[in-house]
Amino acid sequence: GADHEPDDEQALYWYRKAAEQGYPWTEADFGAERFFELGMNYRYGDEVDEDKAEEYFLAASNLGHPEAQYRLAELLSERGDESETEHWLKCSADLGYGPAQLAYAEYPFVPEEKAEALIDSAIGWYRARAEEGDEDSQFEYATMMLSPTGNRSRSQEEGMHWLRASAEQCYVPALRQLGRIYLSNQSPTDTIHNGELLLSRAGDLGDPWAYELLGDFYLHGYVESANSRQARLPLPLIEPDQSKAVACYELGIRTGTPMGDRGIAFKLGRHYLTGEYLLQDLQRAEKWLLHSAEHGYGSAQELLGDEYLSGSRFHKDVSAAIRWLELAGESSVAARLKLAGIYLDGKVVPQSLSKAIDWLTRDPDGTGRMNRRMKLVAEKCFDGRFSTAEESVAQAWLEKMANVVFEEAYAADTPFAAGSYYALAETYELGLGFVQDIDTAIYWYRRAAEQGHHTAKSRLRDLGSDWKAH
Repeated sequence: GADHEPDDEQALYWYRKAAEQGYPWTEADFGAERFFELGMNYRYGDEVDEDKAEEYFLAASNLGHPEAQYRLAELLSERGDESETEHWLKCSADLGYGPAQLAYAEYPFVPEEKAEALIDSAIGWYRARAEEGDEDSQFEYATMMLSPTGNRSRSQEEGMHWLRASAEQCYVPALRQLGRIYLSNQSPTDTIHNGELLLSRAGDLGDPWAYELLGDFYLHGYVESANSRQARLPLPLIEPDQSKAVACYELGIRTGTPMGDRGIAFKLGRHYLTGEYLLQDLQRAEKWLLHSAEHGYGSAQELLGDEYLSGSRFHKDVSAAIRWLELAGESSVAARLKLAGIYLDGKVVPQSLSKAIDWLTRDPDGTGRMNRRMKLVAEKCFDGRFSTAEESVAQAWLEKMANVVFEEAYAADTPFAAGSYYALAETYELGLGFVQDIDTAIYWYRRAAEQGHHTAKSRLRDLGSDWKAH
């Protein structure tokens, strides 16, 4: 337990000292479970130290501790060490650890029969732990039973049984999910009171998203089912009550983590801004959007940037607009494109090719999708607004990015290569950085189409080519 972790560290220190003095001690004598507990303490405890967590998880993993192997795989995955992640995930799955079996079954190289066997085994693992009374496993098993895309033997009745069992132990995700089901339009109306109680209880236990669901319920008269795929809008279960909805959203904003409250603040701010679900109130809209943006929520930062730039609803403030768009641009491709467009147009800020290219070249996610950026440069940099020298810089940048697209297409692994093939085809068709070459474009569109890329098939038809012809 948490009270013994410092003692465990001291015990480990003396074990190792003894080993150095030649005592016949092995790490197995210390115990895999104690190594695992130390790893969990440094991974999720008060003093997080990922290097120490990895050291202790590795020691426990080498002693055959399946959950330690799974946690080690998680940690290594975050660090981008794919081969070691796969190794430890497989070790854990081979030892029958349910979460590892589910994760390993997702790997594309695992044969379908093997993946199905892993999933079946994982379901059995979760069921056994649910029967032992573990509220987390009860919830996970219930989710599998209720999932419309889950295992072949799913059971609504069994799923609801275990969801209720988990909720009775006040497991917050179960309280939230059961409350959501009770307040969804697919549930009988006699469950409304219980649904409200369950979500209120989850909110009292510090769950901001439960309050958000309650807010949605009072705003619309129902909560959308988690698996809703309806063609028409459902009928409300109650008469909507805007003041109750706002009160719940504000409770959610004040509850739990910043991650929770900033997302709810964004929703509330946007409702006030658009006037679609709440009476339009621009002062409150700005208040909540600023709250969300100041807590680092990218969508709020981007929306504020747009609003301050246009001045149609909030007061026009170009410097504030640029500041918020730049903050959003740290994580949003769309915000980076907007900034680049602003600097290329030069209408609200001084024209600057270098600043535009700086924003277009940033890619913190490590993903490609360069074509939209290249199209922007091609559209705005060669119509006489820039000097000849700047046009040469823009052309050189296009050629450099075209080569990036080319390399990504050649390095792409099937079955995930269709998007890269399509991007390369488009650069040849439009002459983005390369000399325009329709035949080469058709070749790459065909390769994308063969992997099911619908837009590639459409482009081939437009170009008068049958994608199935070789």
